[in-house]
Amino acid sequence: MRDLIAAARQRGGLPPDDIVGLLAPLFRQVAELHDAGRVAPLRGLAALSVVDGRIVLDTTAATPPQRNRAAIAQVEQAYSHAVEVEHQPEQTGARIVAGWQTWEHLVAHHDELTDIASLGELLAALACGLDLADEADAAELAAHHRNLFAINPRINPVLAAVAGEMIEPDRRRRGQDLPGLTERLESYRDQPEDFDLDRVLAELPDTAGAGDRRSRLLEHLRDRLFDLSRRNPLLHFRRTLRSLNLTEASVPLVLDLRNITPAHLFTWGGPASQKLLSGKAVEVASVVRWDDAPYATQALDALISTARRDRAEYGQDQLRLVVAFLHWHDLKNAPAERISSPLVLAPAALTKKRGVRDSYRLTLTSTETEINPVLRHQLRELYGIELPERVDLAEATAIESLRETLRGQAQASEPGLQVNLVDKPRVEVVRHRAQVALQAYRRRRAASAPMVGRRHYAYSYGHPNYAPLGIQIFRDRLQRQPVPLAVELGDRPTPRHAVAPDVIEQDLFSLRPEGEANPYSWDVDLCSVTLANFNYRTLSLVRDYAALIAEPRPNAPFDELFSTAPRDVPPAASPLPLRDSYLVVPADGSQTTALAQARTADNFVIQGPPGTGKSQTITNLVADCVARGLRVLFVCQKRAALDVVHARLRSQGLDELCTLIHDSQADRKAFVLGLKDTYERWLADPEPVTAVAARRDELVAEIESAVADVGTYESALTGDAAGTRLVDVVERLVAAHGSRLGEDLGPALRRLLPAPGAWEAAAPSVEAIAAALRR
Repeated sequence: MRDLIAAARQRGGLPPDDIVGLLAPLFRQVAELHDAGRVAPLRGLAALSVVDGRIVLDTTAATPPQRNRAAIAQVEQAYSHAVEVEHQPEQTGARIVAGWQTWEHLVAHHDELTDIASLGELLAALACGLDLADEADAAELAAHHRNLFAINPRINPVLAAVAGEMIEPDRRRRGQDLPGLTERLESYRDQPEDFDLDRVLAELPDTAGAGDRRSRLLEHLRDRLFDLSRRNPLLHFRRTLRSLNLTEASVPLVLDLRNITPAHLFTWGGPASQKLLSGKAVEVASVVRWDDAPYATQALDALISTARRDRAEYGQDQLRLVVAFLHWHDLKNAPAERISSPLVLAPAALTKKRGVRDSYRLTLTSTETEINPVLRHQLRELYGIELPERVDLAEATAIESLRETLRGQAQASEPGLQVNLVDKPRVEVVRHRAQVALQAYRRRRAASAPMVGRRHYAYSYGHPNYAPLGIQIFRDRLQRQPVPLAVELGDRPTPRHAVAPDVIEQDLFSLRPEGEANPYSWDVDLCSVTLANFNYRTLSLVRDYAALIAEPRPNAPFDELFSTAPRDVPPAASPLPLRDSYLVVPADGSQTTALAQARTADNFVIQGPPGTGKSQTITNLVADCVARGLRVLFVCQKRAALDVVHARLRSQGLDELCTLIHDSQADRKAFVLGLKDTYERWLADPEPVTAVAARRDELVAEIESAVADVGTYESALTGDAAGTRLVDVVERLVAAHGSRLGEDLGPALRRLLPAPGAWEAAAPSVEAIAAALRR
């Protein structure tokens, strides 16, 4: 163990995989001891040893738990249950101590939580390169136990979070579930990376100013928008059931390749692409060969369905025609792997017309296409290559100019790198991939056949795939299969893994000519025209972040939101008086409090589960701001929330003061026509705004007078306290429910007047309030 600690200290921390391999078995050993009612001998390193790359515990030295509840209670009394103290004084006793031990050991208390803290210290030491036998290292861990990035900026965020929970000196905040912590440790690669302010700012020097902090945070927030993992088809594209390669679907599956001409295939630059660029619709049947690509209808229906759902939820779809792919290599990390990424994304529309044979029509909504933003970011980060954001395909040399831009910037640092333009299809490769797609489709169809036992059998009695069911069952259940040599030699048998059901293309074959796999030979491929839906709507924020980084400007709310300093609790806002309240939909006490808080110009967040009135609060916030002469911008990720708020405003006659925009291009005409209609209505309105305001003031004065009379009657009958309570209740009811309470105010207040004769005395004033509300 001493050698392991010394190696971790020398390297400044071990890699995550080494840490997981070393500690996961130890964590499970300790968990088994806890299940048996014992605790591990983890005070010091004497009971630990490294065997075959794993840390092993001598379980024979395990003991029953040792408890000193009085000492623990005395230490925990120093901590407040109401507030969190940023810098807890060490005199409380709960702290990280040197000597590979915890503060619980020093007070003769050893239970399961003590073991979790000891394991956490070992995890933090291996990850940060510390030796806790050293007083200085222990003091450094104590100072930064909630921000391990200050010790090792390269530490994995998940490992840092797990270690931080385990070494927490406060036992009430320490991680309690050792098996759960072990699972998080072992699955650290699969866990999402949370935003950690301390980690983002860890690499900044202590002398960094507010501007440097702001720029670093903006860069990190911008980079978080890009998904650079293999799951992102914008970077690592794999054809699935929800995409369609029109080039492959257009190739005839003939026996003799010489019967296939390039005119048979749909490639960019051919007649079909010229028709699309001219603004005309292309019948998909004129491109796709339904007999050779029966899977195409299923893919087209999935594309239409996804695009329709995106339009309903987000106001716009993300159906794109991939005009060109870039086949390239990551020369710095994995030079042997060839990556296929969409390069040019053209916005497209796909429609379906039902008939005896359904027909599909494809059109381009614009010739101005977008360069894949994820690929642009990756090339800029790896090689400093700056590609344009958009190109206009109406220009005949648009793709060639893009290739020249890419080649020129790449060869500026590496003259040997070539960027080729593939505008003539490799017929043999395209036909082979089309055959693979057809075979995958047939396997999926066979998988839907009746089951025998628990297995599906891909049987067929027709040519060319003659495979009778009986022969399939015989081969699977009766015929003896040879045992693999590795299993005979003692290896564990491994199950055969099936291909994922939605993946129909894998790199299991290579038909590239000799030398094409050269990592310094990249291709701009125009012979793989593909229809697909991509999810990159959040990337529209990238240019906003770029503008803020290029032109930094101070922003107090931003600095306050991302500040590590303790924040003051804002004072409670005073309730809004009736005369100054502009509610248009019913609201309860918490919602009116939110309106009053909004008037203080303070930044705050309203949280709540569905159905708790967030949209009503937003509606009232918009109306309140408009009534005070302010302009409001309400944005939301999903279209449904925008539609709900707009419908509530429209139901109150406020649609003339607002406009609904889902797409800046598609909604432009409706926006202009809405302005025209609003101006015409205002010019034709016979009642001026001043008259409406005067009428409102008159009604408010009448209601306030009637509310005061209610308080007078109630005070005479039951005392001043009850009268104050009733006035407060009436004001709240009137402010929250407005005219809708005109019919229900009497029954609502009758239940609040307990004294005999109180209702009869207050009834005239209550009726006056109700009448004013009805008007």
